Amino acid sequence: MRSVQDITKVAISGLEGSPYTDKVNPPAAKTQSADPITFSGETDRVYQPAVSAEGDSHKPVVVSEAGQQVVTLLREGLEDVVVWNPWSDKSSGMGDFEPKAGWQNMVCVEAGSVRAWQRLEAGDSWSVSQTISIE
Repeated sequence: MRSVQDITKVAISGLEGSPYTDKVNPPAAKTQSADPITFSGETDRVYQPAVSAEGDSHKPVVVSEAGQQVVTLLREGLEDVVVWNPWSDKSSGMGDFEPKAGWQNMVCVEAGSVRAWQRLEAGDSWSVSQTISIE
């Protein structure tokens, strides 16, 4: 994976207008504004990307830094997108987070099935994919 140079210069687009669960700042249920996601403190959110007029909820999620696109995430069959950065206070208390100042150079953006269990009956299958392109 690619690190970022300065989390305060990172913007994430492709989730505008999407409902999300905010694990840091209640109330938990919120909707992303029409602006890209930016960072100024601890962030831990699970997005349910908005469905387009064409019924597509799998549009690209793009991570940019200082206006330059650095990572693109495409997903298939995964309805949720997690966006996370622990910031300084939380990272300093995490035993497995090193270096402690590493929060300044990272952002986690990943597709998943987070809000609900994916139930499969005997003989069922579930095919999903995540493609990460580093610019």
